[in-house]
Amino acid sequence: MTKIVATTDVHHILKSGHFVIASYVGLGMIFLVHALLLFLSGVAPRKFFRHAWPVFTFAFTIHYSTASISLNIEVATHRLRVSESIANFFSFLFKGEIWVLYVTKP
Repeated sequence: MTKIVATTDVHHILKSGHFVIASYVGLGMIFLVHALLLFLSGVAPRKFFRHAWPVFTFAFTIHYSTASISLNIEVATHRLRVSESIANFFSFLFKGEIWVLYVTKP
């Protein structure tokens, strides 16, 4: 990494930085859309994100949402109090998108 940074033109490094910033802005927009959907569904977004944060951090750091299915089921059943059958069904159907579980909570 050091060799690449040392031998690369500053202009190209700045272009990479713009991509990283754009990625984080996009991620923030996704969180805002999720929060809006939760709010419109009658769910407190802050409470949801507080409980679901372990799944989000795991899924975003490994960049492979299918690997987060087991953690998703655990958080949904223990923290969000979704029934196990609903948690299993939606986790495999939506590949770890935990916000769907909370909105569909019976």
